[in-house]
Amino acid sequence: MYGTTLFSGINNCQSVMPFVSVERSVVYRERFAGMYSPWAYSFAQVAMEIPYVLVQVVIFMLIAYPMIGYEWTAAKFFWFMYTMLCTLFYFLYLGMMIVSLTPNIQIASILASMFYTLQNLMSGFIVPAPANTKMVDMALLHLPNVMDAQCLLHHAVRRSR
Repeated sequence: MYGTTLFSGINNCQSVMPFVSVERSVVYRERFAGMYSPWAYSFAQVAMEIPYVLVQVVIFMLIAYPMIGYEWTAAKFFWFMYTMLCTLFYFLYLGMMIVSLTPNIQIASILASMFYTLQNLMSGFIVPAPANTKMVDMALLHLPNVMDAQCLLHHAVRRSR
């Protein structure tokens, strides 16, 4: 499950980068003309992606949830759906942010791949969580892959009881 969420997240992040990069020239032109504020553009850019991610998660859940064999309770289904939704939103907005902060899409892709590697390394699969010190655990709390791995593991362990 961790691999599928990581793959879907990276796919979302990589697929949003070209669109945000192309829209950059439009934003500069319209901001110079005084069409709207940067906050309005940012809000529209974030809100525009919500329906696409919702459809992606619903399709994924209808296929993956019964295929894995998780218990069919509403609480567990929606908790798993919420976990997937937050993970995909994180990766999508990470891609948008990296493209916005870098001068071109090539540098954004390189920087994003560094984020993927660091998050995967620190998620608790390569370096097991019990081997971490308290300081490392506190530093890793902000990584979504760590939270994603913990939620998915909790969901799988609770299923077996």
